[in-house]
Amino acid sequence: MSFEIEESIHSDMGLVGVYIHKLQDQNGASSRLIFDPPNPLDNQELTVNGLFGPRKVTASDHYQTHKWMPKGALTIFHENDLGAWVEEAARRTGRA
Repeated sequence: MSFEIEESIHSDMGLVGVYIHKLQDQNGASSRLIFDPPNPLDNQELTVNGLFGPRKVTASDHYQTHKWMPKGALTIFHENDLGAWVEEAARRTGRA
């Protein structure tokens, strides 16, 4: 777990996970990964207040992880909207 992720969680800041492994480099080559790499938020637990009191969840259950799709990718209902993703993270922490 990275220091920055832990500090963001402990400071009750919003987090946005973004998979960017299929972006092209300056030569037009991209990663050949078929599946998403492990999500570092899966390894961090936090306590959230639920309907029946506090409960433990993983950070990936509480914070969303999105996929950044390269231009021209064949997708139906997907939009690269980092601004909306950040606003959602702020809303989840009560900052928006």
